[in-house]
Amino acid sequence: MITCAKPDFNIRGSHHGKVPAVSGGWPFAPAAEPSRPSLRDLCEGAGVVAVTGNDTRVIRGLATDCRRRLEGALYFAGPDGERGDPTGVERAISRGAAAVVTEHPVLAPAGVAVVRVRDARTAMARMAKRFYGGTAQPVELAGVAGRHGKTTVCHWLQQMLGGSGRAALFSGIRHDLGKRMVPSAAVAPNAVEFYAMLEEARENGCRRAVVELSASGLERERWDEAGFTTLVHVNGAGPADFQDDAAWIRLLRKSPPKTAVLNLDDPVGRELIQLLPESVRLVRFGESRHADVRATEVRCSAGETTFRIEWPGGTARMRLPVSGRFQVANFLAAAAAAWAAGESMERALPRMGTCPAIPGRMAAVKAGQPFPVLVDAANTPERLRHALRAARDLVKGDVLVVFGCAGGTNREIRRGMVSAVEEFAGFAWATLDDPGFEAAEKIFSDIRAAVRDPERLVLLEDRRRAIALALDTAGPDDLVLIAGKGHAAFQYVRGALYPFNDAAVAAECLAPPGGAVSVNDAGFLTRTAS
Repeated sequence: MITCAKPDFNIRGSHHGKVPAVSGGWPFAPAAEPSRPSLRDLCEGAGVVAVTGNDTRVIRGLATDCRRRLEGALYFAGPDGERGDPTGVERAISRGAAAVVTEHPVLAPAGVAVVRVRDARTAMARMAKRFYGGTAQPVELAGVAGRHGKTTVCHWLQQMLGGSGRAALFSGIRHDLGKRMVPSAAVAPNAVEFYAMLEEARENGCRRAVVELSASGLERERWDEAGFTTLVHVNGAGPADFQDDAAWIRLLRKSPPKTAVLNLDDPVGRELIQLLPESVRLVRFGESRHADVRATEVRCSAGETTFRIEWPGGTARMRLPVSGRFQVANFLAAAAAAWAAGESMERALPRMGTCPAIPGRMAAVKAGQPFPVLVDAANTPERLRHALRAARDLVKGDVLVVFGCAGGTNREIRRGMVSAVEEFAGFAWATLDDPGFEAAEKIFSDIRAAVRDPERLVLLEDRRRAIALALDTAGPDDLVLIAGKGHAAFQYVRGALYPFNDAAVAAECLAPPGGAVSVNDAGFLTRTAS
């Protein structure tokens, strides 16, 4: 039996220098000039309808952003390129693109090849995979999908597989390529971005990679071209909304992995088991006695969760510095995926003792206050209800919540957010999330219309003030949940980004008078007594 030390979940800062932001894809291949493929090579098996122009020309790079310098590059127009920008092709050619991939006829000057394809997304995935190390030593891919907990599972699984340098990570927070970190964008990386980063990770020594399969990514990207070794499904949406699960099922059937890791405690997980192709190995996790990797003796308290984990041939006691029973399911999903990949649990579980923090995922803010403060990225009714239910189980007193409704969301979503708050919270402050160009009055009007008990909810435009009031109101037996923005470092208002991080603001508000300001390993502002 192993006894695993309490994990230290502080993020270690990158020592590899400044990290450039990613926008629109990697324009050039990392390979040397002699190994660069020709346009004809890339077109093979990509669903090409016709090629106009010279298809023997060597392609120097791939691009989806026509604003870059594109000398000798292959530019992808259409839904995965410029989001339907009709001027994209013309701008790309003016910046030196050697060829263009498109679903529709376009006019191009002499010397620029035009590749007509049946499906731009499929063509992009196949061409990018071949261009970026398609014949190199493969990287084993583990894809993680589900309604909740994907980001957490991805980060924990990477750690169990050996951590940064041995396993790459593509998550909603950051992409770890082995020798540097790349901040993730608001949407899933397209095929050009993904395969370029995957090739870099492979060159950096990573032989495994963990990929977060978001709902938007499953719908938009051609992940069936990736060839996942393992597919993990953390939990499902249920009968009310089967969209996320349906996209995962399509991937499962179109490109079956070697192993599927499913949640035996989740109704959707049990349904998915019945849909597995016979060729796919099944690994089950959960608290059920029938699970291959299971948890028993679960104990949850504010800021800590303990349990015993059991797997074929072994058992260990675990202590996690995170709150909520659902975190046990997240941990089991990661452990089951690591075990399925052939990783020894005797090596994998102790690695959690040095696992980096996951900002904004039920993350605790500790500044000496007598009550727990948690920051979570819950920004939909279901996610907020999930976080509030977990918070409700942790304390004897009230759950006080600060939440907001982002600009551009519809009235139904805002009604659902208010409903979740009124069901689980003792008191709430409704404030701004990322309003964008939508007026605060319109957002608050929708929220106000959904409120049934106005005595338990206050509308306050200033998010910093709302957080401060919640912290001032909390008693020793209460819990404050700051929901919506999670790890985000900015607030988007009227087309501009303003520095704002919920955890940093909470730490500032909780600081003792005269305390010194510092930045902790997670990148958050903290204060210490002088």
